[in-house]
Amino acid sequence: MKQIRKERKQSTKVIRSAVYILLLEGEVVYVGESQNVYTRLGNHIKDKGKRFDTIRILPCLEHRRHYWEAVLIYKYQPLFNKKGKNKETAKRHIHALSKIKEGQEKRPVSCKNCEAQHSIYNTNPYPFNNTTLHSLNCGFGSIPVTTACTSVGTITVETMPASDDEYIEILKEERRREEKSKPRTIKIKVEHEIERLNQHISELRGLYPDAEEEIKKEIEEIKDQEYVEITYFPKDTAEECQYLGVNL
Repeated sequence: MKQIRKERKQSTKVIRSAVYILLLEGEVVYVGESQNVYTRLGNHIKDKGKRFDTIRILPCLEHRRHYWEAVLIYKYQPLFNKKGKNKETAKRHIHALSKIKEGQEKRPVSCKNCEAQHSIYNTNPYPFNNTTLHSLNCGFGSIPVTTACTSVGTITVETMPASDDEYIEILKEERRREEKSKPRTIKIKVEHEIERLNQHISELRGLYPDAEEEIKKEIEEIKDQEYVEITYFPKDTAEECQYLGVNL
């Protein structure tokens, strides 16, 4: 009986200290930590600035929360995190999110005159006279008189939220960038590789004889081959051509 109670107590235990991950289309878009994770997640759900469709909660010891949050942010470089990412990625994300924010459609939805006309206490369907300026047709049956506003601060403006597709496109662009930055292995003619190695030897200027011997041994090993495989990290096209000595 005690064992059953113990198991039931463990199964209904509320997670308190945890690191959580928000995902959109399978991509990590935010990493956070909290001592009250359910309340924090509720705040994120209300936040229109963060888009996600999946939540993962990772329970951890209280004194390790900040450590694991930092590790996960550095690993995944989430779109909506502002701190903990490398500088170049953070700049790209800030620029992309600002473009989305600028592109959000803003439209007026009501004004004080429309609200007055729509009031159940209004007996006159068109209470406005020629001295009243009215700029909006808010769907309440009001007739616009001019294109001017009634007065400063009386217009209610609604911002139409951007679609999830715009945020997903940012994530796809980041994945494409990662693919381009991965090391490549290609085949080039052996004479081009020998030329590059000899250039490296000349740059050493006899100051590192052991390194020069290693390069000469490498040349001896590949000189009878027609092609050689090399692995490198991609650079700009011009730099690639200069590095390899070939036209890609």
